[in-house]
Amino acid sequence: MQGLIIENVSNLYKIKQSNKIYEATARGKFKKDEITPVVGDKVEFEILDEENKKAVITKIEERQNYIKRPKLANITRNCICSFKQRSKT
Repeated sequence: MQGLIIENVSNLYKIKQSNKIYEATARGKFKKDEITPVVGDKVEFEILDEENKKAVITKIEERQNYIKRPKLANITRNCICSFKQRSKT
């Protein structure tokens, strides 16, 4: 199945697939390859327990972009605001 990571807390990922949300962990091969899934990643996953919505991430699709801090991927819009402080005269 394919889905989108919408939340990450302590290496537990929430994946949205259609109108369902699964809680997943990542396969050990990602740690070995030094790859960490991040919010916004499109992933493939296997369901371990449909009743309790548990799954495991098996593949991370190619990212369009990546922001390291905060960790985000596949951003389509970005707005950067810069403010200049006025001098008091």
